[in-house]
Amino acid sequence: MNAYIRVALVILTGVLMQLSLFNDLRIADVAPELVLAIAIVAGMTGGSERGAVVGFVAGLLLDLFLATPFGLSALTYSIVAYLAGMVANAVIDANWLVSAPVVAVGSVGGLGLYVLFGELLGQEHFYTDRFWWILLVAGLYNGVLGGLITRVLRWAWQPLQQAGVRPTARFGMLN
Repeated sequence: MNAYIRVALVILTGVLMQLSLFNDLRIADVAPELVLAIAIVAGMTGGSERGAVVGFVAGLLLDLFLATPFGLSALTYSIVAYLAGMVANAVIDANWLVSAPVVAVGSVGGLGLYVLFGELLGQEHFYTDRFWWILLVAGLYNGVLGGLITRVLRWAWQPLQQAGVRPTARFGMLN
């Protein structure tokens, strides 16, 4: 199976799980941000550029179902996935011990950026008194899910890696 088809299936499955299953699996009334975690891990496992594309596509697909400005998730997720790819390129071996904290911190940063962009676009209800609590719980939740998502996306990128197509290295230069 083609790697791009695998990644598309991961994105579609992630969006559907976010909208159905994970919307109800809340801890302290906070749901995980599964699609954001997928975008971050895509950057970590596929490189900055592939991560940005996955983040954009996944965010755009999620934006179809949200009552927020269209493209807000796509913009945020692509930026965060690109940055996660840059962080992963600086680390030699991104195993699950490394991916969990990177996904947690990336999720906190991504949610903060999402709220910032939303506020700039006039969404005054994004920043609430629960903002910091949501960042903490969602970041921890995504960090726990990060190891599993890393395995899934490594499986998805596997045909490209076997064909010798490598992700971009540090600062956008090729390996």
